[in-house]
Amino acid sequence: PNVQRINSAAKEGDLNWIRVNWTADQNAAHPIDVVTVDYTIGKPLAGLKVPGGSNWETARTFRDTGGKDEAFFLVDDAVDIDECLWVRVGVQHDRNWRATGGRVVVKGKLEAPSELVIDANSTTYLAEVTATNNSEVPDSKLAILFRKKIGKKTADTLVGYIPHGQQSAIVQCPELSDANAIAIGVYAYQGTETATEGEKVGNNFVYSYSINANMKSANVWGGGGYAPVEPDNVTAEMTETPGEVMLTWDWKWTAANRAELSWSKNPNAWESTEEPETYMISGVNAARWRVSDLETGVIWYFRIRLAQQTGDEVIYGPYCEAVAVDLSSAPSAPSLTLSTPVIPPEGRFTASWAYVTTDGTSQSYAEVRKAEVSGSYEMTADTEVIDWKTYYMRSGSGTVADPYVYTPVTEPSGNPSSHGYYEVIETVTVGDVVKSTTTAQHVDIDADSTWLTGTHYFVVRVKSSSGHMSEYSNPVPIAVADPIECTIAQTSLVEETVDGETVLWLTEMPMTATITGAGEGETTLIIERAAEYHMMRPDGSELDGYEGETITMMRQTGEAEITVKLMDLIGNLDDGAPYRLIATVEDGLGQTASAELDFEVHWTHQAEIPEATVVMEDGVAVITVEEPEHVEAGDVCDIYRLTADLPELIVENGSFDTPYVDPYPAIGPGFGHRCVHRTVNGDYITADDQPAWTDLTDEDGDLLEEYSIIIDFDGRQLILPYDISLISRWEKDFKKTDYLGGSQQGDWNPAVTRTATYTCNLIADEDAETIRGMRALAAYSGICHVRTPEGSSYSADIQVTEAKEYTDWETAAFTLEVTKVDPEVLDGIPYSEWISNELE
Repeated sequence: PNVQRINSAAKEGDLNWIRVNWTADQNAAHPIDVVTVDYTIGKPLAGLKVPGGSNWETARTFRDTGGKDEAFFLVDDAVDIDECLWVRVGVQHDRNWRATGGRVVVKGKLEAPSELVIDANSTTYLAEVTATNNSEVPDSKLAILFRKKIGKKTADTLVGYIPHGQQSAIVQCPELSDANAIAIGVYAYQGTETATEGEKVGNNFVYSYSINANMKSANVWGGGGYAPVEPDNVTAEMTETPGEVMLTWDWKWTAANRAELSWSKNPNAWESTEEPETYMISGVNAARWRVSDLETGVIWYFRIRLAQQTGDEVIYGPYCEAVAVDLSSAPSAPSLTLSTPVIPPEGRFTASWAYVTTDGTSQSYAEVRKAEVSGSYEMTADTEVIDWKTYYMRSGSGTVADPYVYTPVTEPSGNPSSHGYYEVIETVTVGDVVKSTTTAQHVDIDADSTWLTGTHYFVVRVKSSSGHMSEYSNPVPIAVADPIECTIAQTSLVEETVDGETVLWLTEMPMTATITGAGEGETTLIIERAAEYHMMRPDGSELDGYEGETITMMRQTGEAEITVKLMDLIGNLDDGAPYRLIATVEDGLGQTASAELDFEVHWTHQAEIPEATVVMEDGVAVITVEEPEHVEAGDVCDIYRLTADLPELIVENGSFDTPYVDPYPAIGPGFGHRCVHRTVNGDYITADDQPAWTDLTDEDGDLLEEYSIIIDFDGRQLILPYDISLISRWEKDFKKTDYLGGSQQGDWNPAVTRTATYTCNLIADEDAETIRGMRALAAYSGICHVRTPEGSSYSADIQVTEAKEYTDWETAAFTLEVTKVDPEVLDGIPYSEWISNELE
């Protein structure tokens, strides 16, 4: 086919009416069977050619016999930015098909350029125009427009273009007077251009261009002034308000009616993907503006450009050079505080300080350094005070224990006296870093062996997170004290010569010792066993004396004489055994020192094996211990009950020749009582190293023949004589932990808890009184005493359970759950008191 004419007309927005006229030859041998009119929409190739692989839509299809034909149709598909609409005519005979090439019918607008930047010289009137061509049409270019306005008239001149694939071009602008307002703009086009040489400005000619544009975009404007220049005299300064900057500039572009202020922490924000913050103000404002709420502690960069706004169209001038304002500043000099004025050699102290920011940022680093301070003098009455902040009042005696302390002086009333005021710091030499940290405002500092006794000074400085370092603090002193020494100045130990060597003996109690070195600090006296020692104990315990066993520990404040009495002992001072006196002193600085003395115990007064008698009376035992031959004031007798368990102390610190009653003697032979002679020094060993006690058993008449369970409680006694079952249990406080590999560890507590279960059956007719007693025992909440036929006798808590059966005889079965407990008081009482209680 041969297209004769194509017309198009826009109607109802994006709808396009298309009229196509064509001719097509045919003959009898090759008639035209079908004629199609097609269209396609897309982004063109160079020269506005149809892109390959286009999707053609059929607008009209009909049969024809040749000749001149016409089609008139509506295309309701929109032609978008950077797109064209092409039309073609095709004819078909049988399977043969021929079509015209695509003809451009509708041309859309090109994508407008962006990022217009104008770098102009107001002397040469050369302007480098940079812009981004956003059009996807491959042979599109950017035309550069120069607009001048004189009065109300404007004239646009094409002064250059930016070829496709490039982003900038340098153009020569006309020279203009101050009365002229100008702007530079760009638009995208596809077509051809012709240049015409014009007037010469400086060393260059001004060229004007005529452009034959097939497609083009909207205009994008920028630049202004005599030529495209930035505003003059741009300044940025901090104000009195934190985080606020005052911007000032000159409105050099007379036609500008707007000013765009922009700022960023990034100096490259105007040429990067990080956009600056902007604020537009009207030209009716004075050429100054406050930018508030800025982050402090950082450097801010500011740029200003002027603009002319007419309706929706804004023409921007170029940016000024970036102006920097540093909103960061150094923190205030910190005030250093030390946790103590004096430390022991190689001691520890804490250095603390207050961080005061001046730019709102936090501390990022701090360092404490040693310092050397020289120069201080006392003021006289006629000393002229230049600056009171440099003067200090001194307190303290200047000793290690009471070092000088300097306190800043504010101006006192009247004239300064000649006493107590000092200008202390004349020269401060800062030394090495002792300790540093990041955000913490205190550090612990350990003195090392190089710190000699005397005064040491320290200073601190801090760094803000904005990168500024403060001045050093005023120096603060700390004294390193002399080490203390512990001396055992005096004891009541007696010096003896044994095999030519001088040894110390403890022969009498109480023992005294005077220990020096603590001053007003703490003094500690410890006596511990110096060697393993085995000794039979009256209570039958198998606790041998072991090396390192603590016998006593006493603490006091100061250096007064320490007296160790018998009641202060937590272990035994055994006759003939070696011991060690350990003295420790600690002063107020935490310094410690110790001293030791070895000694042996050799009592002057020895215990004797006592004589004793026992009488059984109404189920109780009456024991009398006779006074030994060589008894001394303070000697006492102790009485233990001998049962199936370990001996139990029932009388302590008893008097000789005084009858004592054991109300709960053990049942059965082989048991009884142990009577001990204990001297005023706590010794129960005779001069020939024998235990000073006598055991009374059934051979001495110490026998209770009652083979029942006897329970004493609340002034009553229950006897359960028959049908008895006893089960006793001992629970040890030991926790074992197993580890891989078979290793074992455990926590051991030597305490042992004894529990038991006793059962008995009672006949209701014969044991009614006993049954009532059992029920009273069930209601009793106090401590009871239990004796069993196998010889146990101990205090206990008893829980009672009753079960009844109705058979040939009515019986009651009782179960007693018994837990051994420590007695509230010792069981033994003087015979006179027991008789008095019985009479009551």
